[in-house]
Amino acid sequence: MTNGLTAESTLDRSLIRLFTARFRLGMFDPPERVPFSTIPYAATDSDEHRCFGRDKDGAKVADTMCQHTHELVIPLPDAVALRTDIPFKWVLLNWNPVGHIPPGVYNFPHFDVHFQMAPIADVFAIEPGPCGPEMVRCDQFQTARKPLPPNYMAPDYVDVEAVVPAMGNHLVDTTGPEFGKEPFTRSWIYGIYDGKVIFYEAMVTRAYMLSKPNGCLPIKSPKAVATPGFYPTEYCVRHNATTGEHSVSMEKFSRREASAPEAVPAKG
Repeated sequence: MTNGLTAESTLDRSLIRLFTARFRLGMFDPPERVPFSTIPYAATDSDEHRCFGRDKDGAKVADTMCQHTHELVIPLPDAVALRTDIPFKWVLLNWNPVGHIPPGVYNFPHFDVHFQMAPIADVFAIEPGPCGPEMVRCDQFQTARKPLPPNYMAPDYVDVEAVVPAMGNHLVDTTGPEFGKEPFTRSWIYGIYDGKVIFYEAMVTRAYMLSKPNGCLPIKSPKAVATPGFYPTEYCVRHNATTGEHSVSMEKFSRREASAPEAVPAKG
């Protein structure tokens, strides 16, 4: 600041962001009061929990055996997370520098913003294994593909076997523009496990972020929900020209009451 390289207000803003995040992460609280303290660094600070040795020789080769993603667990403020009428409790942010499957659709650098409803320990208990295109433990792959009751399924969403370790099953809207030969810019995903919706997800490309957008899209919502509370009806991607920050948010929440599940049709 003395040399005029930065303004005091810029430093203040950065420190506020830093310490706000640290307070929310519980870094100044006793460990027994912080639910994230039981998750080891090895589970969140490496790709090992997203790797599987296909040749069973005990070695893991990152280039061929790991999902290439960088992730950050973000607790929501207590004012949100402790409310019983809001089902979303924390966020899992993933940066995918080379994208992911399917090729030609999502293999572009992008961010995955998971608004999580399930406990963090349950999500990170979904382990790597030999089953499915994303290599998940076989029994958990089957559990993740347990169908939702029809009234809990959003229109146009289908199961494409996109079960990912430490995440769950990703339901995809195959009527989205990226499946109609248009460039992938952003997309909305529903995450499920054991016949339950466990996360909402916004996928946004780096290129779209760099275009400095400021807009929202409606969310295709299911006819019914299993848990009463407030649910978003749109998601937004914005660039703040003043701070240079980008945001991905769920907005225009609407109160929904719980409905009984409809019977899942028998196979075959």
